[in-house]
Amino acid sequence: MRISSRISSKIKGFNDVSKIALSFSGSGFLGAYNFGAAKRLMQEDTKIAKKVDRFAGASAGSLVAAILVLAPEKIDASVETLYAMADEVNSKPFGAMTPGYYLNEELVKIVDDFLPKDVSRAEGTLHVSVTKLKTWENLIISRFDSREHLIKCLLASCYIPMYSMGYRGLPPIINDE
Repeated sequence: MRISSRISSKIKGFNDVSKIALSFSGSGFLGAYNFGAAKRLMQEDTKIAKKVDRFAGASAGSLVAAILVLAPEKIDASVETLYAMADEVNSKPFGAMTPGYYLNEELVKIVDDFLPKDVSRAEGTLHVSVTKLKTWENLIISRFDSREHLIKCLLASCYIPMYSMGYRGLPPIINDE
């Protein structure tokens, strides 16, 4: 499938651009759209893909950005996993609010499966948007001390009160905040 000529002509304007930063919004299970757009953009024109030097995201968008930085070869598998997770949630009597179902537990498994052991490539290339609980201040994190730190940042970005950990669950804590 080729991009329409109208869109293709707009993409030609990227020839004059030396670097591109891609940002993916938070979108819950609509993250499949972000995954699809990312896949298409990265495969359609290698000129564009080569110019992308930074990826950012919030919530589900942070997962898309992390996959593109650290495991772009797993983009197809990640879309299938997202669909399976959405099907599971939809099969529950009260969706993500079903007692005993914790979205965070599913995300931990998925993130752990898809991220490589070495996440050093993420340094300065991946930018994860989180919100400080106490001040509601937005913070963009692009330095990750370890794989575990990166996972905490991704989970914090995806955190939705009550949905992620149930109504008694504690929000993710990063650097004591």
